[in-house]
Parts: sequence; C-alpha cells; structure tokens
Amino acid sequence: MIVGTEGQNGLALFDEEAEKVIHVPEDGKFLKARLKTTEEKWQMVKLKEPGEVEECGSMIFYRAGKKWNKAGKGSTVFGHVIHQGGLTLRNAL
Repeated sequence: MIVGTEGQNGLALFDEEAEKVIHVPEDGKFLKARLKTTEEKWQMVKLKEPGEVEECGSMIFYRAGKKWNKAGKGSTVFGHVIHQGGLTLRNAL
C-alpha cells in the first residue's frame, strides 16, 4: 500500500506482512508495480503540536520531516497524519 511521497523521488510503502514502512529508494528499488483502486477512505490532518493517540481506527501513519512512520494506540504523532476510521488525540505537551 502506498502511504505517501518522501522528497522529490522517494516513496513510502506499507508492507502488510512485515507490518513496517518501506522507504524507496532507501530500502530498495521497484522491479515492477501494479496499482489497483480500492474503496478505502483515508482522513488527513496536519498537527502543529505533538499528540498522543488515545483511540484509533485500523491504521495511522504520520510524516514528521521527510519520512512516513506507522503509529498505533499510545504513539506520539505530529506533522501530517493520515488515518482510517476514528482518531482521538491527547495533547502530548
């Protein structure tokens, strides 16, 4: 699953089997890719201050700086945050 872009030529992908974010070209290069459309809906929010995830839907990713990261309940997130389902944050400061 494509999470988002990183810089001018970078791309962040989520490996569902390994449960981790892969950074292209840093972690590897494409040999072949097949894109497919899904009905999944994602919400995006930009946070100016860090927040701690109290409740969340199925998946949360955040980009702080140049790289995307996966987050979960109890994680601190900031910057651009994309998520599925509901999301409740508590101020982390």
